[in-house]
Amino acid sequence: MSNILAELLSEGLIGHSTEHLSKRGVNSGSYQIPEHGAWTLCMNITPTSIEYQLADARLLAVDGHQHLPVNAPTPQALLEAIVECWRHIHRRYPQHSINLALGVHGQVDPITGVSPNHAPGTLENTDRNKVSA
Repeated sequence: MSNILAELLSEGLIGHSTEHLSKRGVNSGSYQIPEHGAWTLCMNITPTSIEYQLADARLLAVDGHQHLPVNAPTPQALLEAIVECWRHIHRRYPQHSINLALGVHGQVDPITGVSPNHAPGTLENTDRNKVSA
């Protein structure tokens, strides 16, 4: 573990403080994710909506959780909605590098093109074999 922490410290991906935050075990201080660095736009993608939350470099929420209804009859339209959502956030925070983390609706039956565990999607006129995961 100490080799991993040393490497993360040398790369500037974590910071170290000698402040003891725990009373248990042998303790050389505490480690934190630094305040500087890229932010992350976390998205949950379904056929009918995009939920998203922006997080700073320490993964603390910036702004509130958002729910965006999407009318995406094709996979390309869904991709365009994802891109536009990222662009909207980037325009609000142009001084920050913003990474993207996606959770994508899955478990689509390749024969029927239907998800057995979710509400039906809205994709129309698509080759179901190209859409399925």
